[in-house]
Amino acid sequence: MVSRVSSPVFVGRADQLDRAVEALRRAENADPTFVFVAGEAGVGKTRFVEEVAGRAHDLGARTLIGGCVQMGDDTVPYAPIVEALRRLAADLSPADLERFVGTGATELAALVPDLVPTSPSSATDPDRGHGSSQGRLLEALVGLFRRLASDRPLLVITEDIHWADASTIALLGYLARNLSGSIVLVATYRSDELHRRHPLLPFLAEVERRRHIERVDLRPFERREIEDLVRAIRTAPPDRDLIDRLYERSDGNAFYVEELLATSATTGELPATLREVLSARVAELTEPTQELLRQASAAGANISISLLATVAGVNELEVHARLREALEHHILATDPAGDRLTFRHALLREAVYESLLPWERTRLHAAFAAALEATPADEGDPSRAGELAFHWYASHDLPRALKAAARAAEAFDGVLAPAAAHAQYERALELWDQVPDAARLVGLERLDLLERAAAAASATTPKRAVALINAAIALVDPKADPIRAGLLWELLSGYLWASGDGPAAVVAGRTAIELVPVLPASATRARVLGSLGRWLVNVGRFREAKPLLEEATAIAHAVDAAAVEAYGLNTLGLVLGYLGDEESGRERLRASREIAERVGSAEDVARADANIIDLLVYVAGRFQDAVTTSSEAFAYAEEHHLASFFGVYALCEEAGALTRLGRWPEADDVLERASRYRSSGIPEIFLNLRFAGLEVARGAHPAAAERLALTRSLMDRSVDPQWALPLVELTAELALWQGRPRDARRDVAEAVDRLGEFDAGNISRTGPVIALALRAEADLALVARSQRSESELRDISRAAARYSGLIRAAHDEVLRDRPSQVRFASSYLSLCEAEISRLEGTPGAALWSAAAAGFLILSMPYQEAYARWREAEALLAAREHRVAGVEALLVALGIAEQLGAEPLRREIAATGRRARIDVDGAQRDRAADPKPAAPFGLTARELEVLTLLVGGRSNREIADQLFISENTAGVHVSNILGKLGVSRRMEAAAIAHQLGLLDGD
Repeated sequence: MVSRVSSPVFVGRADQLDRAVEALRRAENADPTFVFVAGEAGVGKTRFVEEVAGRAHDLGARTLIGGCVQMGDDTVPYAPIVEALRRLAADLSPADLERFVGTGATELAALVPDLVPTSPSSATDPDRGHGSSQGRLLEALVGLFRRLASDRPLLVITEDIHWADASTIALLGYLARNLSGSIVLVATYRSDELHRRHPLLPFLAEVERRRHIERVDLRPFERREIEDLVRAIRTAPPDRDLIDRLYERSDGNAFYVEELLATSATTGELPATLREVLSARVAELTEPTQELLRQASAAGANISISLLATVAGVNELEVHARLREALEHHILATDPAGDRLTFRHALLREAVYESLLPWERTRLHAAFAAALEATPADEGDPSRAGELAFHWYASHDLPRALKAAARAAEAFDGVLAPAAAHAQYERALELWDQVPDAARLVGLERLDLLERAAAAASATTPKRAVALINAAIALVDPKADPIRAGLLWELLSGYLWASGDGPAAVVAGRTAIELVPVLPASATRARVLGSLGRWLVNVGRFREAKPLLEEATAIAHAVDAAAVEAYGLNTLGLVLGYLGDEESGRERLRASREIAERVGSAEDVARADANIIDLLVYVAGRFQDAVTTSSEAFAYAEEHHLASFFGVYALCEEAGALTRLGRWPEADDVLERASRYRSSGIPEIFLNLRFAGLEVARGAHPAAAERLALTRSLMDRSVDPQWALPLVELTAELALWQGRPRDARRDVAEAVDRLGEFDAGNISRTGPVIALALRAEADLALVARSQRSESELRDISRAAARYSGLIRAAHDEVLRDRPSQVRFASSYLSLCEAEISRLEGTPGAALWSAAAAGFLILSMPYQEAYARWREAEALLAAREHRVAGVEALLVALGIAEQLGAEPLRREIAATGRRARIDVDGAQRDRAADPKPAAPFGLTARELEVLTLLVGGRSNREIADQLFISENTAGVHVSNILGKLGVSRRMEAAAIAHQLGLLDGD
């Protein structure tokens, strides 16, 4: 009888085990942890997590265990989760399954049908992006785990994530970011296999910096631990010489120690190398069993006993006899169900497989593939499809490999694993030209295959999607099939946009419209019109987009294409809002939302919510309404498993509105919540911009610079104003706070050149950028005047004229056509005019006061404080206005301190020091004096005039009431309008009422 090969007791690792158990105890108090267990192959990771699982059982926790599967260069998507959830489905009653699965039935049924016995259709909308579908699956899985952990802690163990596919890595990242409740995640990986370009490294680099993350490194055993291991296995005091030799040969690797020990029990000697160790372990078996092991090594990580019997060509009694020998010698192990086998360690399988000759491998892979095809199974089973694709490809049977790759890709599409699907599509395309009559064999034309491959690639590698769809376009004769050609160009426009090339997306969209016939009216025509309209909106060309979207929605309504109509109305509503008809815009968005709800498109409902929020923030300036609406939109997105995209967007806009309102701690909380759901692409861009905005304003400049650099890399060549303009705004503001006005000048100039013509509808985004450009020029002018550099001053004047022309043109257009954006336009025009006065060396306090008033009305205290600071500078420069200057300075300082805007606070304090103002004393005096200072720098006489103006008096009536001339009354009225930053008497009256500037009624 051969001695036991593994220890019946757990040896060593006490500190590491204590950390894992402590994580389980914390989970009992809803404090989650993600534990990464790292170590070289054979160091004992599996034994460690088995011990952790045992401790979890003792603590009453529920445990899910699954492992990643490698088959050659292939991987199986979501393999560990599928394995774990299949076991869960077998263990729970149908009633419990239904309770735990909850609202994620559709998504989870696509992955593990057993979880939903009466599963709904898992078919996905062909127009819906792979990325968003995958996001819904990830959210459904997180919801399942949270419900499983609702009554007791949940331990989820994922082994061998160094073999994980992209979809599994995405899932683990999503779990790490959204970890909450009584959950402990444990993932193991081989640290010695992570080469420089291993796909796991970026994932580890990201998540290991997060909260609730722990890393447990399993080191090789020390000599004392090897002695404990040998004593446990042999149940007798070990020979000191044996321990020395084991320690020397194994380097402390637990697996090597056990294998060396097992080999020496038979041969009496210790082999010199691991290959000899493993060969000797297998060689001690009978030849029939060795042959069965060689055959099993080609099957992959998990081996079906019945399949192995078919490939071996022997009856089941003989197979079981041979297996018993391998099991007794601890070469193989069975799974809990008893119908599948694994090698006790991957290194054993690798050693046996490497002993096969090339022709033996080819023959065995072909045999396994044939046996799999002959076994009744669900055609859509992704695991089976992946195995078939692996075996036929490894057998070099190209026709069958092509067919299997296409089927595997389709199966992976079905479980929302776009990266794995893309890999199989690429393999099918690689084999296509090598297989005669490929289209008949696969049941698809090459064109269809390219289109599907592009769709799968778009989720992870949009630039590859562009290349694939271009290859598809080359196969279509636009004259013979203009509709198909037009749809392909429409797809290309979307992939170009996703890859960051907005201008090229617009060109492709135009081509699609040219190709699809106008008559007869069709949903396809409406679709390509709506797509181009959306790309034009994304680059800020609202007027150009409007007629396209109106035509698209009219056609869609006429042909009863409800989903296409909802899509077009969604974008049209946004366009109308930016073009000045905010009410009509909201009406279209509400209609779009209603249609989307009726047809069951949660994504279009969420997109309508996003556009409603957009209008509230960037058109109407109704920030508090945006906060409320964003919160509601997030709740809807989370309920419908759309939080990772639309939910993050809603939270980012909520945080942006809170930031504008000066409620920065609340914005922090919202962004922290959003960061748990962060995924790549657009949500990550928005999230980084919002974080960076707060970091720039607070003075966390190294962090802001790093975040802005990351955002720039994520955007690539994108010219979408919704993030391109905020990026240059923050980049320029950061440079200005750091004393780098030339860098700010360059950044803004490059952005303006790249983005092209500014639409007036984007005044809320372009205004800050132009103001910062003029601020940079004003800073440079100050230096140029001190150096008497006339050439530099001429350059500054030219730049100022350019930016002044841009803001004035936008302001005039807004006043003419877009009443809902007048407050933004007037405030930023006042700010820009004030910066120009500073640039010209004649800073106008009234201009700065008007800008501050505008931002006060908009409820944007950070911008108001900046304008008040500059107003104070201008007033203090004129000695006769020192009292008013001190008051403006104290107002600015109070706002900056309350916000925590440290760079602005420092500059305000420095201004006070230069003016020899005892700021602290002035603040104390101001706090002790309850009498408020005159708002907006209004004099007592101007307040009297304002009271009469609010009462509807004319200049003549004001003059008669106050015993002054009509001309003097007119001057007072003009001064009041300038200080309030308005151009009409009614606006001044409205501000006076809104802000309570006057006593009584």
